[in-house]
Amino acid sequence: MRGKFISWLVLIYAAVLTVWVAYPYLAASVSGQWRTLGSIGQLYSDEVMFSGIAPPDIKSATGRAKLVPDMRKPSIFHLGYGIQVEMAPLDLKTVPEKYRKDFTRVDAVGRTVTLHPSDQVYYEVNFEFQLLDKDGFVLTAVTGPPEELISGRLSKFQSLVGADIPEYIAASVRSVTASISVSKCLSCS
Repeated sequence: MRGKFISWLVLIYAAVLTVWVAYPYLAASVSGQWRTLGSIGQLYSDEVMFSGIAPPDIKSATGRAKLVPDMRKPSIFHLGYGIQVEMAPLDLKTVPEKYRKDFTRVDAVGRTVTLHPSDQVYYEVNFEFQLLDKDGFVLTAVTGPPEELISGRLSKFQSLVGADIPEYIAASVRSVTASISVSKCLSCS
C-alpha cells in the first residue's frame, strides 16, 4: 500500500512539474515575426482632392509589420513597420497654371526668395493599420506618425507606432492590414 502511495505521489509531482515547466511554452505568446501586409488601401482627404493639383496614382505599395515589445512595460507591444510606396510622376499638363510659374516667398529669416515650379508634389501621409485575429476580425486599429510621400519616386518608410497594444490583444494577432491616408498636399499652398 505504501509503495502505491509513493508511486501516485511521484506521478502527481511529475505532472505538476511538467505543467510548471511547460506553461510558458503552452501559454499564448506574441509572435515577433515580420508579417507581410496584404494589399494596402488608399484614402485621400477632401483637402488633397480639392487642392488644385490632382494626386498622381500610387503605382505600388508593399510592406511588412511586426509586434515589438515595449522595453519598459513587458505586457505592452508596439507595431513596427517597413513600407515602400511608389507614386507616379506628376503630369504637368494637368497642373493649374498658377503652380507652373516662378513665385516668391518670404522665408523664416525674412528674406524674399524665388521658387521655381517643381515636377514633384509632396504629400503628408499616415499609415493606418488594422490588427486582425485568426477569423479576420479587427482586434484594434493604430495609426503611424506623419510621413512625407513624394510623387515620381519610390519612398521607403520604417517606423514604430507609439500606440500601446496590450499583450492579450497582441497574442491574438494573426495578420495586419494597412491603408495609406493621404491627408495634406504640402506643395499646394
